[in-house]
Amino acid sequence: MVELTNEVLENYNFTLFKSITIRNDPFAAIFIRECLSRDGTGAKKIKQVVTNGIPTSIYLQLPRKDKDNRLVLFNESSKPRSQITLIYIETKSETEDVLKLLLKKK
Repeated sequence: MVELTNEVLENYNFTLFKSITIRNDPFAAIFIRECLSRDGTGAKKIKQVVTNGIPTSIYLQLPRKDKDNRLVLFNESSKPRSQITLIYIETKSETEDVLKLLLKKK
C-alpha cells in the first residue's frame, strides 16, 4: 500500500492519498466491488466502465469530509495479468481537476 503525506501531498493539493494494488486475487475484486456498491449509495457522483457485465473501472465522489472532497477510484485489468488498483483521495481541489491530473496521458 502507498500512503503519501505532507510535502508530496501539498504539491497536488491532497490532504490524504492511499493506493493499493492487488494481483491475481479474484476474491479481493469481488469484495472490493461489494464495498464500492455500498459506498455508491451515498456517493454524489458515480461513473463506471463495464466489461462483459462486470464493472472494471469505478469512480465515486463521496460526501465531503469537513472541507475536503473525497474520491475513490477502482480499476481492474486482466492483461497481461489480473491486477486491481484501488485509490482513495481527500483533497481541497475539485474532483474533476483531480481526475484530469490522474488520468492525464503521458
